Amino acid sequence: MALVDQSQQNGTIIQPKAPGTKLSPDIEETVQGILEGIEDLLASLEESASEYGIVAPMMDEITNAMDTISDPMPKTDSSEFPSYQGDALQSANSMLRAAKDMISKAQRNEEELVSLAEMLSEDYKSFAVTIRGAIASTEPKVADPIKTTAVALGHACLGLVKAAGIVQNSPTDNLAKKDLVDNSRVASDKANQAIKALKAGAKGTQACIDAGVTVSTIISDLDTTMTFASAGGITTEPTNDSFADHRETIRQEAKQLVNDTKALTTAASTDQEKLAIAAKSGADTMTRLATVMKYAASTLGTDDPEGQTMLINAVKDIASSLDVLIAAAQTVSEDKTDKAKMSNLTEAAKTMVMNVTSLLKTVKSVEDEAQRAPRAAEATIAAINQEIKILHNPIPEDAFATPDDLIRSTKQVTMATAKAVGAGNTCKQEDIVAASNSGRQAVFLMLQACRGAANNASTDEKKQQTLAAGEQCATAFSSLMVQVHLNAKQPAPDRKEKLAEESQKVASSVSGLVQAAEILRGADLRDANDNDMGAENELLNAANAIEAAAKKLSALRPRAKAREADDTLTFEEQILEATKAIANATSVLVKIAAAKAQQEVIEQGKGDTNEGDTKWAKNMIKTARTVAQSTQSMCETAHSLVQEEGTPGDLVNSARNVSTATADLLSTCKTKQEIFGDGMPRLETAGKAVKKATDNLIKAAQLNEAAAEDEQNAGNKDYRLSGIFAKEVEAQENILKKEKELDEAKRRLNMIRKARGGPTLIKF
Repeated sequence: MALVDQSQQNGTIIQPKAPGTKLSPDIEETVQGILEGIEDLLASLEESASEYGIVAPMMDEITNAMDTISDPMPKTDSSEFPSYQGDALQSANSMLRAAKDMISKAQRNEEELVSLAEMLSEDYKSFAVTIRGAIASTEPKVADPIKTTAVALGHACLGLVKAAGIVQNSPTDNLAKKDLVDNSRVASDKANQAIKALKAGAKGTQACIDAGVTVSTIISDLDTTMTFASAGGITTEPTNDSFADHRETIRQEAKQLVNDTKALTTAASTDQEKLAIAAKSGADTMTRLATVMKYAASTLGTDDPEGQTMLINAVKDIASSLDVLIAAAQTVSEDKTDKAKMSNLTEAAKTMVMNVTSLLKTVKSVEDEAQRAPRAAEATIAAINQEIKILHNPIPEDAFATPDDLIRSTKQVTMATAKAVGAGNTCKQEDIVAASNSGRQAVFLMLQACRGAANNASTDEKKQQTLAAGEQCATAFSSLMVQVHLNAKQPAPDRKEKLAEESQKVASSVSGLVQAAEILRGADLRDANDNDMGAENELLNAANAIEAAAKKLSALRPRAKAREADDTLTFEEQILEATKAIANATSVLVKIAAAKAQQEVIEQGKGDTNEGDTKWAKNMIKTARTVAQSTQSMCETAHSLVQEEGTPGDLVNSARNVSTATADLLSTCKTKQEIFGDGMPRLETAGKAVKKATDNLIKAAQLNEAAAEDEQNAGNKDYRLSGIFAKEVEAQENILKKEKELDEAKRRLNMIRKARGGPTLIKF
């Protein structure tokens, strides 16, 4: 316009400039300004294109993905929601991480911002697809918040991607970096809101998952408690509590658990909120019940390990059935129309109530010696039958066991069978309780190994064959325990014959299970020289050697001698008890080391070992053997001492060797803490038990040795005084005797001479 006005004022017509002609200065200046403005505009356009051109396709993809969220999608089954939810949560968490990473990259590595923006764009595209599925598979009151937060997250991603492009092209622009930080925080906030909305859509499902983790932890803790119970009893800090003090609390928690079972069963088919409340309540009640049962078991004392094991087994059965119930409730909540899933939930609830009832019966029988054995047998039979029912249930993907593990588990079943036959023949209460406890544990471990080995079978045929063999073995053992129970009620010769028949069935089923394991081996047989397997075997061999020494020690008795009026333990009995305590504690220590090491190695999939692992495995074997050898030597020394063939000093030295070997084993374990994980505190607890027992033994031996020396010194002094006096009296008696004999001899000689008429020369 300025150029036109100036041309009119000067009477100039705008036309092509002829060569050699000049325009007025005003017009020249205006034309120059126009040309400069055009150049600036072109530069700005080029700069803008360079800033947004690289991220423009990403922004278009996010915009298109946002539009698809609002597109209608046919309704799908509610059982599909968890799958959509899981995928959407994964994408949302990935976007959350990318948004946070952009803040740090903006300060140091601006060139990486666009790659993060591209990742953010791809994550949102995946997020939008799964969000559509989640919206279509849930009710409107849950779907609406999910849709709203998903769209809001898309807008936040657009702003963040745009800011990332600006900073990458202008890395020194502090205002652009501040804008990037602000957009990153907004995107993070929107991502968290979307995650919250998704989780609210399956609040009950998440609560079931959390409750399942809690219950699994309880089961693991109870397994550890049972290990200590079977090795020598559960011990706690000294208290004045009795078993009766805990009985009412147990009854109340058991009643609450039944109520939680009913609530969980009902909530599974209603809404997520009620399911979440019921699942959390059940897990909390289970935690309290397990705690009070451990306290109650500890009040029985270490003299009654079988009674303690009965109680822990009873509460473990409840925890296991609760774990199954929670999983069944979660499944039903995901698909309320599936009758088969609802039937499984009902069956799980019945099992739960039955186990709670069984626990109350066990609690009642613990204080009644006459009822303890029948209750133990009944509980074992019921528990084995329940495990058989769930044997063919879907096996978790992470379940793993080798064919060698399965074969090893059959050895425990064989030993338990021998105990059961012995108990059925003797019909003693304590034998039946011990056989029931060991039988239950052996069959449970066998079934666990069976499921793990079957899960890794190369074909479905081998899998089913393995599971069938495990079921047959467990069923045979259950029948054997039924016969033991009948024999205990009413012993009879024909029933003892039946007992032998049942034991033969168990032996036959064990052979079938071993054959199934051999078939599983195939080409996947683990090398027998594998370091991890070798370490475990050596550790278990060491533990078995220690147990054998402890059993041999248990059969020993001090030499018979006059007992004092005081009924406290004699020194010999103290030595035997302390030595057995050390042997039991070292056995527990080595077994925990073996089990945890092998379990963690399997879980981490360490099939191949490097040179460091090989060296560690060999060192573990060496230290385990040292523990076993030193413990056996200590037991032999204790034997010699109570038979008055050894000295307390020898026992002190052997006990110190056990303590040193145990410390070396713990030190070896600590070098691989990442393998032992949560098992390390249990190892340290067992190690402390060994140290405490050895310290007590050393103290008792040293005190007795000192007392013996004092007694001997005092006896020697008395002997010196009284001995001299006795010898003096004896000498005087001999003198008097000889003097009398001499006088008598002189008298006889004089009489002889007198009779001959000769002189009597001898005078008196």
